[in-house]
Amino acid sequence: MIKKEDIKNKLKYIGLDLDNIPEELINFNSIEFKPSKIIDEIDSKIYRYIPISKIEILLTPHSNGEKFSVKYKDAVSLNSFLKEDGEKEEEIKNYLTFLNMLNNFSEKKIEEIENMQNIFIKKEPFNVSYKESVFWNIYYSEKVDRYFMLVCTDESDFSNFFYILKKKLEYLKKKEKAEKNDKEVKEIGYIYTNIKHLPYTEKYLNKEEMLLLENNLWYFTKHWPVTYEFIDKNGELKLVVTGIINIYDDLKSEYRIVINSKEEGVKISNLVKALFTLETETEKYLSFYANISSSCALNFYSNKGFKRNDQENANLEYKDLTEFLFLEYDKLFSEYIMYVEENNIKKLRQEILVHERKAKEERLLELQNEITLFSEARKSLFGKFRYFLKKNPLDRIEETEKAKKEEELKKIKEKQQEETDIDKKKNENEEYKKFVLKEPYCTIEEYLILYKEYDKVRKNLKNNMIDINTLKLAIKNIDKKIENSRVFLNEVGENKKNLFGFFKYTNSSHISALAEGEIEKIEEYELKKESIFDINLDFDIFGEKQDKKIREELTKEELETLYLTTEGMLKYINMIKTEEVDIDILINYLKELKNEYEISNIDSENYDIFGSITNTEKIRYIKDKSFRETDRNKFKSLKFNKDITLEEFYDKLKVLNSALEEAVKKITAGTKMNVYRLGSWSSDLKIKKFDIYNIDINDELRHMNSEDVSSNLFKLRLNENVNMLPYTNIAFYNNNNKTLPCGMDISSQCIIDMSKHLYIPIKEEKRHITVFKDKEKTKYKANTINIKEFAVDKK
Repeated sequence: MIKKEDIKNKLKYIGLDLDNIPEELINFNSIEFKPSKIIDEIDSKIYRYIPISKIEILLTPHSNGEKFSVKYKDAVSLNSFLKEDGEKEEEIKNYLTFLNMLNNFSEKKIEEIENMQNIFIKKEPFNVSYKESVFWNIYYSEKVDRYFMLVCTDESDFSNFFYILKKKLEYLKKKEKAEKNDKEVKEIGYIYTNIKHLPYTEKYLNKEEMLLLENNLWYFTKHWPVTYEFIDKNGELKLVVTGIINIYDDLKSEYRIVINSKEEGVKISNLVKALFTLETETEKYLSFYANISSSCALNFYSNKGFKRNDQENANLEYKDLTEFLFLEYDKLFSEYIMYVEENNIKKLRQEILVHERKAKEERLLELQNEITLFSEARKSLFGKFRYFLKKNPLDRIEETEKAKKEEELKKIKEKQQEETDIDKKKNENEEYKKFVLKEPYCTIEEYLILYKEYDKVRKNLKNNMIDINTLKLAIKNIDKKIENSRVFLNEVGENKKNLFGFFKYTNSSHISALAEGEIEKIEEYELKKESIFDINLDFDIFGEKQDKKIREELTKEELETLYLTTEGMLKYINMIKTEEVDIDILINYLKELKNEYEISNIDSENYDIFGSITNTEKIRYIKDKSFRETDRNKFKSLKFNKDITLEEFYDKLKVLNSALEEAVKKITAGTKMNVYRLGSWSSDLKIKKFDIYNIDINDELRHMNSEDVSSNLFKLRLNENVNMLPYTNIAFYNNNNKTLPCGMDISSQCIIDMSKHLYIPIKEEKRHITVFKDKEKTKYKANTINIKEFAVDKK
């Protein structure tokens, strides 16, 4: 129900007197506006600081979800809603609608809008856009150079409308006062928002260039960026590209590329396009990666490295491309020559092996013919006698082989001489000359032409090596067959010493069978793909399995201890573990606990006799899962009372330390996975203590202090058998009703007994990450992360 007093107060708050409406609100000039059909209303990427005095207000009896053409067709001026004594039915209806809108708005919400706009007036948000901007519904008519706000009356929240109206009325009052005193009125305020149905100006990059830049940036970041045109209060145009990049493992950081001129736009667009072209066209022979710069933009680096002054691996800028390509062309040309020469040598080697295989095949054929001759001779008495009269079979073969060997050696020497002549002739090779740069610089086209030739000779060399290995294997098998044939014929020769012995031998059924040469094959090894934990795909299943296992394996006391480590007790348990107890710190902590215990009103007088077995019928939710359980309680888990002494508390800590050691022993990772911990720049591994690590690297980085300049990020690579105890749902809730869902829905952390493992340093890297100092994202900086990676195994 609309109360007259409330309406009066709200009209006073916004500064609107219905008996004295300013002329500028009454005398409304129609706005001619024809939006382009190709511009999507919900895809507004033009942001400006708009003087509130230049915003006209139109109201339409529709919701925001209606088509713009329908909303605009039925839109009328604000004055049509302010006629308190209106006689027409439509005027009365509009006035009642206005009163209803007035009744529904919140002064608190308007103050929130004003606070946010005051922040944006000083500096625009990092991402240019902000989620509340979709509710402004502000458009621009180029024909009359006016902005207008289209207010949909079929909605429930009108805070933005009344904020604009309030500010506009303040401006009009100041203007009226200034005109009386012949003074110029200053603009009272601006609104920072997007302009709907307004196309890009395309002054720095046209649409096609923006789309190409976004596509190429996606290739390097694997996240789609968004390009905004932003005009500041001074009318200066900026093109801002914002997006997300994975800077390390799955760690994400936001970036922001600001383009202040057409020249800058061309440079960044051409740089990214050039790197994309070089990487894709060379099949990643030249590859590049992006990282956060010190200004929270993107820097690009080459896998080949680039030296600038004393910086070994400098980022690539557009101005560096000429030098970079020239240096890389020189390296590629040297590799190309090496491959060409190696190819020539391998071709000659292949020819030698082909000739050797042919000669050995002929030799094998002779031996096999001799064996066939002997086999046929055995079949008749005359054949045996005639074969006996012939020379020893091996002697006859060796006489013919001797002459052939001399000819073969001569040919082999000629081929080997050709190999040695390659180095002498390489400078005379016309193939090399055509790739020598004629100018002291290199274009992408020239580099890619050389790369294609390089890739061709590289693949040819690979094929030649396969052919050579095949020939070597074939020759090895022929040699084996020759050896077996010679053994057989040698046995025949040994038995030809006398006729009687030979006849006896040929009649024997025990003549050695001719052994076949063993066909050797190159073994093909199939690489076993290791199961790698993926936080996006495997986390939910991992959490459910671990929660089930923890409920089965851990005792009630061990579960209570695990919970207590989330309540600040781990620091004091570690004192017991390392035997480094600071009594003063312990005394102060016990005092804090007693004060907290008294405030929580848990004492012997109202102590819950049921303890943790209390049931509840109240339905609660973890994400989308319902359950009926109670939270664990720190004091119940500790069995704490207000009269506990320091000695008793110390003994409790000893029990907790033992319970935690036993609990961690019972659970292993079960899969190869990485866990992370963020620390200060001076921190190190806590190898003697229990320590908490995070399975989700992005969740761990949320704890980064925005005031820090540099932080250490420890990455542990866990094997399947490494003990780690995850903080699953059972660590935070009782499960007396057996309704608690399995999983890791509260935390992605785990606790590790660091004293039980070995830590092998793998590598150290540095990265930058964008850090925000305020929720509006107007204050930001790039923090340095020193990443220290360790492989972990049991001692």
